[in-house]
Amino acid sequence: MVRVHYSGEDWVELGAIALEFFEYCMEKMSKVMFPDGSPVNSSYHVQNANFRSCGQIVGVSLAQGRRPPCFLKPCCDEATFKK
Repeated sequence: MVRVHYSGEDWVELGAIALEFFEYCMEKMSKVMFPDGSPVNSSYHVQNANFRSCGQIVGVSLAQGRRPPCFLKPCCDEATFKK
């Protein structure tokens, strides 16, 4: 579960700010990591575990009931690999 905490505040926000965080992350991931619907060919992103971080963000987002990302081409979708 992702919880957002503001320094100096006595409360923890569990809803809207987390939603905005995931929407912002998905938007940036789609533009930087998957610009044309498939992963960029970059050893930099592999070495720095950026693809792993993307997977973790998507996983937590799905676990918290958010909608799945829609920036992948059909050929990159997991359902395609199961056929």
